[in-house]
Amino acid sequence: MQQGMMRKSRTLAVVDGQAIYRRGLVALLEELGYRVPIVAASWEDHIDQSCRTRVDLVVVNLVNRDEAFAAIAWIRKEQRLPVLAIGPANDREACFRSIRAGARALLDTDADERTLRPALDDLLTKGIHCNGYMEAYFDTAGRVPDPAPAPAPAGNLLDTLTDREHQIFRWLLHTPRLTLVRIGKLLGIDRCTVATHVRHIAEKLGVRGRDGILHFAWHHKIALGDHRPPAPRTG
Repeated sequence: MQQGMMRKSRTLAVVDGQAIYRRGLVALLEELGYRVPIVAASWEDHIDQSCRTRVDLVVVNLVNRDEAFAAIAWIRKEQRLPVLAIGPANDREACFRSIRAGARALLDTDADERTLRPALDDLLTKGIHCNGYMEAYFDTAGRVPDPAPAPAPAGNLLDTLTDREHQIFRWLLHTPRLTLVRIGKLLGIDRCTVATHVRHIAEKLGVRGRDGILHFAWHHKIALGDHRPPAPRTG
């Protein structure tokens, strides 16, 4: 009874790129007694909605792998919320990378009431849920093992950016949903010029497009606070 009352007072967010699975997952969570005010198809959508709504925990589907890992890392670093990752348990790389990104519970894609309930309860009360999947990736001290060296510093690549490219990079990182038109107005240049700078930034960082630039930032642990954009132009 007490746990049932606790669930009704808890709010969850779901980040899932598959519409059919997303609807089923939300319905199951609501049947368990949780409120789900944020239902996002992408991590950028989650960022936008979470500016207006506070939740206690985020459930992320690993269907879009790189985007899911970036979402988990951002949620853990910027929002400091517990994350439950859902993905195929036989995909060891995806499981490991989700834990490395910050997930503290991991369930297979066929998760049901029997497996979801204890995982969510543990996350909300203990901050972690160690089932058979998680135990395979944690050592006895409760730390995530690191089989690979840390990513190379991004400083050398960022040093190749021009002053204007640095400005645009900071705007892209600080406000991912900002349009190129809006960035251009803030900097006093037209949209085509902004698009050209974005293309040059991506080429210098060895990635593709805006999403690649954002993923580069999360991958190299570039904090938002270290790259605040300049004050908007006035007049």
